[in-house]
Amino acid sequence: MSHRKTRWRLGAALTSLALVAGLGAATAPAALANDNVCNTYCDGRDPALASGNRVPVTKSAEGREVQLHLADGDPMGWASVEHAHQGDQVWLDRSWDGGSSWTNGSKLGATTTPSGLSGWRTMMYNNDDWNNLKVGYLRACYKSVDTGTNYCTGWARTTWNAGNRETQAQTALVSLWHRDNGKFGGNAWWTGAVATSALIESIRWTGLQSYRYVIGETYDKNKNDYMGQFRNDFTDDSGWWGMTWVSAYDLTGDSKYLDTAKTISDWMDSNWDGQCGGGIYWKHGEGYKASISNSLFLKLNAMLHRRIPGDTTYLNRADEAWNWIKNSGLIQSGDGHVLDGMQAGSCTPSNPGSTYNQGVMINALVEYWDINHDSQVLDTAKAIGDQMTQRSYYTFNGILKDGCEYSSSCSGDVLSFKGPAIRGLAELNRHLSNHPYTTYITNNANSAEASSHNAAWMYGSKWDGAFDGVDVGKQSNAVELYNATHL
Repeated sequence: MSHRKTRWRLGAALTSLALVAGLGAATAPAALANDNVCNTYCDGRDPALASGNRVPVTKSAEGREVQLHLADGDPMGWASVEHAHQGDQVWLDRSWDGGSSWTNGSKLGATTTPSGLSGWRTMMYNNDDWNNLKVGYLRACYKSVDTGTNYCTGWARTTWNAGNRETQAQTALVSLWHRDNGKFGGNAWWTGAVATSALIESIRWTGLQSYRYVIGETYDKNKNDYMGQFRNDFTDDSGWWGMTWVSAYDLTGDSKYLDTAKTISDWMDSNWDGQCGGGIYWKHGEGYKASISNSLFLKLNAMLHRRIPGDTTYLNRADEAWNWIKNSGLIQSGDGHVLDGMQAGSCTPSNPGSTYNQGVMINALVEYWDINHDSQVLDTAKAIGDQMTQRSYYTFNGILKDGCEYSSSCSGDVLSFKGPAIRGLAELNRHLSNHPYTTYITNNANSAEASSHNAAWMYGSKWDGAFDGVDVGKQSNAVELYNATHL
């Protein structure tokens, strides 16, 4: 489903306000000029003309109840207050960043309950602004005339571009993308690459094309940052962007994305040396050889080899990466557990890995198997997948977890770990004829859908727990989780 084309109306001619059933009619204030949006209809449409009436969120306080009403077919919303007192004010807030802020404090459609009525409502307002490619959310608010206190519902939106759990999660993720700088969450870098990659895969799996513009604008607005061409001192950051741009090339056919991925591979390769028998460094100029950097290096070069006819350069790099990984001890022979890395001085693998280390290594091995068909490669990936889905450190009651979740202390980069982990497991599952991880993946997805999101389809960190706040990493994890359900 693509977004609907705008049908402009020359004026936002406001009709009279039809009140809550049985309460008569009165005139509503016009939409503020600096925030007037026109899609299928312009802001300020009469709710009496609404295509439907769904109430996803309410808020009760001081004996009143404020409700957010959504007309999914329009797609617009309005606010109402029940059991109101004369002088109570009711309005809508509209957010373009997933509810972190809202438009100029504008109080869309703000209107005051008149004498003699116990219910009142605003006119209708759009939740998206397609002329400016803004993805939005609405909430309903009122101000008590008795105490002067404001009360608001949670954020929600219509089902436009959000008709099922996959497109709901995708649309919520895009709402966290900032068009001014082309970054997710405002300034995310490697996690922005993970989110962009998740979005690209979601577009591919769902067929929803509305958000393709995010890919090109992210590229154009960030291609000169740091060292240029999405390279920086951290080879894992660079590797994530490299894989993202290969995926963008697959989706769009634009060769600039593949050229950037080649440049990133060259940069990563320049961080390879003979210490500990090979491998690339996690950070340029520092002595740690991380499993995550080397697995990303393996995957990126295998991806490039598959897309470049007659290539030997990227194939040789992939071969070298695999030969080093399998002899490095980073993948423990006893149980398939992937350790975090090694110091170049001691060359001793150490530090327990996270879900991220496991899943990205699986993904790299599956990609490499596609170009060499060595049974040892796929067997190693399956050993990692088995321990990740069975070991209590990563899975509890069948739900994938990072260690910090047990103490509710996950923060920062860790919030982006489970998405890449479940993606790797899904890629392995697709490559195995008996699809042994389908039930595991499906149970995780169903659990998250049942318990882990709010009314705005923003997902929390725990796929078996209540929603615990908005974060780009949490949301891209959810998108990856739903991508993973496809065979």
